[in-house]
Amino acid sequence: MQSWKNRMNWPMLTLLLVVACFMGYQTSGSRMENSDEPQVIAFVDLENVFQSLTIWVQEMSRLEEMRVGLEEQSNQMRDEVEQMQDDLKNVYIEGTPEFDQALERASLLALEYQGFVEVAGRKLILEEELALRSIYSDIKTAIGVLSEERGIQAVFVDDSRVALPEDPMGREELTRQISARRALYTAPGVDLTQDLIVRMNSDHLQELGEELNLGEDLN
Repeated sequence: MQSWKNRMNWPMLTLLLVVACFMGYQTSGSRMENSDEPQVIAFVDLENVFQSLTIWVQEMSRLEEMRVGLEEQSNQMRDEVEQMQDDLKNVYIEGTPEFDQALERASLLALEYQGFVEVAGRKLILEEELALRSIYSDIKTAIGVLSEERGIQAVFVDDSRVALPEDPMGREELTRQISARRALYTAPGVDLTQDLIVRMNSDHLQELGEELNLGEDLN
């Protein structure tokens, strides 16, 4: 009976080892070549971008007008409820049919007021979220276009300029704040913030002009 050494096909094994070494060398070489390629990256101050965009300012103004309008409606309904409650105390006589009818109207109005406040609050939250999501999506699209134009391969959020809160917060919260930081330092030459703001505001102004021209053509 032949031993396992005799049964092995040594020429074939040698060939496989040579091929494996060659492939490993090629893979290693390709990794070295890739590592030598310059990686172009940039950073964006996302908070600054949001605050500087014309469309963001317009959306915040729209939401503020909505909030004021809903608050005025809420205050008007609250005043009516309070007025009816005063009437129940000072105008109607308890136990009379008129009192019972007024009490029923006051109760229904109070329920309507409570429902309005809850719905209005949810509406504002939803509108704020939709605006934030939409503008964030626009920012990502604009960053992609700008990066392709300039050969930038990666864009990161720059929060290196934001100071840690000075108020005492405890070790765990401070550790969380530090761990959440994305960048510790960025050189001025890799900051894409202002270029992104100018590009997006220019595009928005152009879109408004096109909408205005379209409206004039329809008229």
